[in-house]
Amino acid sequence: MSFLQPTQLIEHLTDAFERSPDKLPTMASATLAECVPLIAMALEFVGRGPAALTVDAIEAYRLGAVKLLEHVRPVIEREADLTFGEWAIGGTEPVRLRLAA
Repeated sequence: MSFLQPTQLIEHLTDAFERSPDKLPTMASATLAECVPLIAMALEFVGRGPAALTVDAIEAYRLGAVKLLEHVRPVIEREADLTFGEWAIGGTEPVRLRLAA
């Protein structure tokens, strides 16, 4: 049995996701570390872009990206102890955003 390198595995998983996006696991009790493959898949998926420049293809692409983010969102919110909604209505205090190095 041959083992895939990380980049090959990410491409393979992204291919599988594009063929059948309904088969992602639920992330209700996942850890932040378990989201790393989904983030890698999301980056690969976004890098590929839509399969065609038609309304249907772009909508399918958009829904795929949203589905990946929906699986990561609860884990990030739980780890941060802050929901996106709470952050959005956080008041008038300025928020300093930093990009990861």
